[in-house]
This record gives sequence, C-alpha cells and structure tokens, in this order.
Amino acid sequence: MSGFPKNLIAYKNLESLSLAGLKLSALPNQVFELNNLKFLDLSKNKFETLSDSICGFHALEILIINRNPLAYLPQCLGIELKGLKAIDLYETEVSNLPDSLEDSKSLKFVDFQGIQMRQEEIDSLKKRFPMVKFAFDPPCNCFK
Repeated sequence: MSGFPKNLIAYKNLESLSLAGLKLSALPNQVFELNNLKFLDLSKNKFETLSDSICGFHALEILIINRNPLAYLPQCLGIELKGLKAIDLYETEVSNLPDSLEDSKSLKFVDFQGIQMRQEEIDSLKKRFPMVKFAFDPPCNCFK
C-alpha cells in the first residue's frame, strides 16, 4: 500500500491516529502494534467488515468508522474495549449494535445518521442502551 508510513511502529505511544480516506479494506498489520490508541479514525475507506483484531486496542475511546460499506460491528467491542465512549457510524450500513455493548458502562454516544432506520429499530436501540445518546436521522417508512 503506497503512501502508508512504514515506520509507524516507531510511534508506540501514539494515542490518536487518522487513516481516513486511504481506501483501506483492512488495517495494515503495523497498526496493531499501537497499543495506546485512544482515538482511531477509519472514515471514508472501504471496510466491509471489521476484524476482531480491532478489539486489541484496549485503550480505545473513540472509533470513527463513518462512510464505509460496513454492515455490522464485531461482538468483541463490548468485551474487550471497556473504555469505548463513542462510535461514529454515519453513512455506514450498520443498523444495530452488538449485544456485548449492552453491559458497557463507558459508551456514551453513537452516531447512526445517514442510515435509513425504521422507528422500531430506533426504539429498540434506545431501550437496549438507555445511557447512550444517539444521533439518528428521522425514521423512514422505506421498508413497508
């Protein structure tokens, strides 16, 4: 992958990383050596799935994965990422959160804007995650 910094692992204490707009469909292996990441921006890429390896970022607090053809999040998010505070899913295909996040005491905000959802889906998320603030577009009647 041209343009990706080969010496990224020299910055082991890096807490914030943006890989936005690099047309990635998977994370480069050297990224997983950045164990102190608190902020990870993967927006505007080509992620259709997120590998469970994402849950190796135990310090992660903010995950931005907007504008990707992503359909779901891995279950490990709620199990491994105990400090995850916010997830930005704007204009993805994700319309639900993993069950494992229901017990999260840290998750405070999830952005679902740009995703067509029915009122029932919105109500279900609000019920399952009463302590989380959500951003939704107005519900649609597009699935009748």
